[in-house]
Amino acid sequence: MNKLGVALVLVLLGACSQSTDNSTTAEDKAATVQSLENAFQCTDYTDALKLTDPKIQVAQNLRPINQREKDAISYYNKYINGADQSTNYVLKQKIPGKIKGICFAEAFFSDGTNYDLIFTIADTGGNEFLAFQDTSALKEAFLLLNIAEATKKENEAQEQPQNAIQPNEAVSTDVVTSENLAPKEPHMNNEAVSTAKTSPSFNCEKASTSVEKMICSESSLAKLDNQIASSYKDALKNASGNSGQIENLKQSQKQWLKTRNQCSSSDCLAKSYEDRNKELAPWEYEL
Repeated sequence: MNKLGVALVLVLLGACSQSTDNSTTAEDKAATVQSLENAFQCTDYTDALKLTDPKIQVAQNLRPINQREKDAISYYNKYINGADQSTNYVLKQKIPGKIKGICFAEAFFSDGTNYDLIFTIADTGGNEFLAFQDTSALKEAFLLLNIAEATKKENEAQEQPQNAIQPNEAVSTDVVTSENLAPKEPHMNNEAVSTAKTSPSFNCEKASTSVEKMICSESSLAKLDNQIASSYKDALKNASGNSGQIENLKQSQKQWLKTRNQCSSSDCLAKSYEDRNKELAPWEYEL
């Protein structure tokens, strides 16, 4: 795709109705705004979207962005653009006026290419402003949000054993002795439990390579292997219906496995899984 980051805009004159009645109350204005928001339909802008670029021959599957996409855009705006300016932006685009809606569309171009778009409709005071951009920034937004959520969960998980380990040990102890009451290392106890229960996405009894055996022997690597297997499965599911995306995912997975299998240490494997997780993160949610 050769249009990454390109934003095309169109001002539709007279598209928004303005009241000239000075006697309108604040309650009436609020009710009118709510009514307009409820009446907003992405499909009403099919022709307007095609007018923004003469090369767009077909625009289909127009829909409002879903809640997960809203969360990702909101986080991106605050993280990249700053909290004080986040309301003036949709990803990398600065939007004039009040935003009426943000939509998703699939566009087919005269050169035979097709890709997904995010387009925004804003009220600039009597007129409507339409701007679109590709989904590259949205994928980046998903990645940032996923990392932030994973970091939060990791911090919460690290804090939890410190508060819960002693009560659990007291309950499980049948005979209280000085040895039972001696301080124990929470990390070692948790490691022992997770090692006994965690297995990777493949059958360790059939592990034949040194890399597979290393993954089977370390619980932390087995967990990472399961995470990648789950993310890859979700990515294929969300790309269903797009044979090109599915083929790209399969090829990238094969290439990653070749790279992973060249590792000779746990650190190398952990880094390989981390890198693959970042690559798959944008595909875990349907775009």
